[in-house]
Amino acid sequence: MEELLAPIFAGTSLALGLIGMVSVNAEIRKAQENPDDNFYLSNASPFLIILLPYFRFAGKIVNLFFHIFKVLPSVLQYPWKIYEAAVKFTTLKIIVAGKRNSIQPDEVFGMMLFLGAMGLGFGLFTYKTLEILSFAVIFPMVGFFLPYLWLMEAARKRQKTITRQLPFAMDLMTLTVEAGLDFSVALQRIINEMGRGPLADEFTELLREIRLGSSRKEALRSLAERVQVTSLRSVCSALIQADEVGASLVPILKILSETLRQQRSSRAEEMAGKAPVKMLAPLILCIFPCVFVVIFGPIFIKTVLKGG
Repeated sequence: MEELLAPIFAGTSLALGLIGMVSVNAEIRKAQENPDDNFYLSNASPFLIILLPYFRFAGKIVNLFFHIFKVLPSVLQYPWKIYEAAVKFTTLKIIVAGKRNSIQPDEVFGMMLFLGAMGLGFGLFTYKTLEILSFAVIFPMVGFFLPYLWLMEAARKRQKTITRQLPFAMDLMTLTVEAGLDFSVALQRIINEMGRGPLADEFTELLREIRLGSSRKEALRSLAERVQVTSLRSVCSALIQADEVGASLVPILKILSETLRQQRSSRAEEMAGKAPVKMLAPLILCIFPCVFVVIFGPIFIKTVLKGG
């Protein structure tokens, strides 16, 4: 049996390589035909660009597997319902992470399956060579959950950036609306001033929805659902209420700007208060030993030499 492992592994690697080459060539042709709507011309890492065809292929396998349960009687459709819930949750995280034009839920599931299988193979190889059983369990779990951890971390960083940029954007909006500009024109000025960034991208999408015919209330609700940031959700709720009652935006924007500035100051004070606690571990582990060596090292050496 062990003699067949090498040919099986070589044949599987060759098949995966051919699938990847064909998929990459197809995606490059799509990129050349439609460069504005393709993942391969975006600012993505080369690692993800090369492996994305494999993730898509594995995602199709996962989708096909769970679609089998869809045609079964209702009692046996629980795996399909779990898959649907996972698709909704993953779609929300992709939107929050700002990667809705880069990757789809099926590709994330394919990434989990692909990396989990690679982790399983590496874990079994490590177990066979080093005879450590825990590696055969840890590596598959790490490979399986790594895509979700990456997605959650990307969403967290994007939300943090939006929270940091929001007070400046609200100050600009207050000034432009107070100067007599319309809400849509004020949004365009903010986008031009802020340049590229997560918040500017979301404001661009908000402005696009308004120009395509959505009401301001619907567009603001969509913005709050996409971003999932508490401060921005509060801003959207206040603007929606002002739109419903027909109130002027200037006093509401002033209150929102002042509130966001106070929240920014509170966050800065909180981070400053946490700094000494965070510095304690590097001080104890890195700086204090060096200081002790410099101070007590010569004394110790002299004591040893005199004793000798």
